[in-house]
This record gives sequence, structure tokens and C-alpha cells, in this order.
Amino acid sequence: MSSFSDYAPYYDLFYSGKDYKAESGFVLGLLRERKASVTSILELGCGTGGHAVHFAESGCSVLGVDLSQRMVELAHERFRSLPTNLQKQFRGFQGDASNFFPPEKVDAVVSLFHVASYQVSDEALQGFFRSASSALDAGGLFVFDFWYGPAVLTDRPHARERREIANDGTLVVRSTEPVMRFEENVVDVNYAFSIRVSDVEHSFNETHRSRYLVVPEIRMHAELAGFALEESAAWMNRQPLNDASWYGYAVLRKTAKPTSV
Repeated sequence: MSSFSDYAPYYDLFYSGKDYKAESGFVLGLLRERKASVTSILELGCGTGGHAVHFAESGCSVLGVDLSQRMVELAHERFRSLPTNLQKQFRGFQGDASNFFPPEKVDAVVSLFHVASYQVSDEALQGFFRSASSALDAGGLFVFDFWYGPAVLTDRPHARERREIANDGTLVVRSTEPVMRFEENVVDVNYAFSIRVSDVEHSFNETHRSRYLVVPEIRMHAELAGFALEESAAWMNRQPLNDASWYGYAVLRKTAKPTSV
């Protein structure tokens, strides 16, 4: 998974329009209709804390983990701007979602904004499910979203450019050039950034590899990690997945100990 090493400071600028509150509410709804009490959450791939804030405001303590140390630092900065009672609701750690063993059990695990699709090898995807399983007792829930394969192959990603201006006047240009790796079910998303501050400009590149998934492989990996797949549908509307559903989600329930492979 990419560490977002250079991208991190501009991440929130490009996703300022993302409705984190609605997405967090959707996930909490999925959890609470299946489990009467959800007061503690592990978030695999917490990023800058955009979802975690709303989980905290809903009364949940959140343990967040992200591969990027800078993203975790930004999440802590976000929480330090909140009332004291909410600041105490979040603890963030740098770590790999495919190999993370939390310090305590939680009621639910969530992983949003396609962190699952960053697990591009079977080993990483299996580790991702095992990380979630290690945080839960039997009956615990795991909700995550992902790129849905039939839709990605029908409506393939294409090159694009976005320009954003930060509050301090910094101009940030992000060019995206995707490359399909059909033999691996992976898309290499090649980012080129140009940053202009006054008359000074610098640039950097990052490549993020994302895997598109289908429900049978999710079910297989879930079962190996001791989960049962309870629901999979289109993100945010719960409609059946189809070739126009670029983003899907899955709800898993822990039923057993992971199977050794």
C-alpha cells in the first residue's frame, strides 16, 4: 500500500467535498441494525481522521491505524481542534492494515475509502481480514468498502487533471494516469503533482496500486479469516451490485477462529 508520503499534506484539500458525515452514518447504521451496542471501533486505514471524527461524535471510541505516519499525525491534529471530550475518543497508530494486532478487542472494525482495494496480493488481502478478525470476539462486525470488479472493467478509469487552491494560496495540480493490469486485477494509479507557492514550484510523483474485487473472492478470504459474509451491495444505497456499481461494501460477522493456510 502506498504510504502517501508526499501526498498526505494535500489529501484533505482534494477530498474537502467528501461527505464523511453521511458515510460514517451509513456505516453506523449497518452496524447498529445488527448489534445493539457499538461503542468501540477499530478503523483500518484511518487516513486523516475524516470518518473517525463522526464515529467519535456518535459516542464511539476509535482506534485508528494507517500506514502513513503523516496521515496519523494529521488525524491527531484534527482531533486536537475538537472539544476535550472528543479528543479522548481517538487513538491513532502507524501500522500496516494487513498485519496489525490491536491492543484490545472492539465491537466493530471498519475500513473505508477502499483500503481493502489497496491489498493487491492475496497474502495482503488475507492479512487484512485477519487483522480485523484479531480485534473481534465472536459476533463482532467488520464493514469495508471496495472497488467492484465488473464496474471497473465496464467503466474503466481514465486520465484526468484537477486543480485546487489551498487557503494560503498554494496551487496544487494533480494529474492522474491509470494503467490497467488485467492479469493481476489491479489498476496502477499514477499521480503527478505540481505544487506552486508564489513563484516557486516543485513536483513529485506517486503510484497507488488498487485491486478490484468480486464477491466470491471476498467471501472466500472472509471465511478463511473466520468471518461470514452477511451483506454486499452498492455503497451508500444498498442496491444490488451491478456493472455500474464502481463502489461496493461488505458486512462480515466473525463466527470462528481463522483457518490456517
